[in-house]
Amino acid sequence: MNIEFLLKIGGIYNILCALLHLAFPKILKWDEILKQLFNEQRPFIEQPLKIMNWCLFIFWIILAYIPLVHTSELLNTGLGRTLLSSIVIFWSIRIFILQPAYIGVKDPISWKMIGFFLVGLLLFAIPLLKSI
Repeated sequence: MNIEFLLKIGGIYNILCALLHLAFPKILKWDEILKQLFNEQRPFIEQPLKIMNWCLFIFWIILAYIPLVHTSELLNTGLGRTLLSSIVIFWSIRIFILQPAYIGVKDPISWKMIGFFLVGLLLFAIPLLKSI
């Protein structure tokens, strides 16, 4: 398989991650849960949570744009390979350190999440390894 094609799929994958972050407040019922948990302090919890979620949305859009538009530079320049390495490190930490530490690996949904994240890892790790 063409590694440039994998990076393009990686860009589309990152758009999906961005869209998921937009949907998180509704999917995870943040309004209901935050109201129950933090009645008086809700604005102090809810606003930073929304800001962080929007920042992650922007992060994913940037990480979608780069492989979709600058595919060749990612594979053929030092800066590009550094960015690819950073994405691979991000996914590795997310899967192998943060997931087990904060969510665990006992629940079936945990394994579905790990599978989803492994796709992201592979879409960038394979091109990185082949470009070295």
